[in-house]
Amino acid sequence: MDRNGVLAQKGKPVLGYRRAVRLAGKATLVIVANNCPAAYVDALKRAGANVDQFEGNSRDLGVIYGKPFNVSVVTFVK
Repeated sequence: MDRNGVLAQKGKPVLGYRRAVRLAGKATLVIVANNCPAAYVDALKRAGANVDQFEGNSRDLGVIYGKPFNVSVVTFVK
């Protein structure tokens, strides 16, 4: 995954599950880590988000976004 390419196409990244649920209607794309709980993924889909599964785990997703912590959900908002 090329971080700069995704950012340019999809919009501003917002990290976190709770914020993803609130922004699901406005989101262009929601990326979830492969170890994200299934209940979270189902809730995001029910909220109307376009959910895409990331190949790596939450630690890998955190590293991609330059964070020193795990990131399970990234939402892109234009």
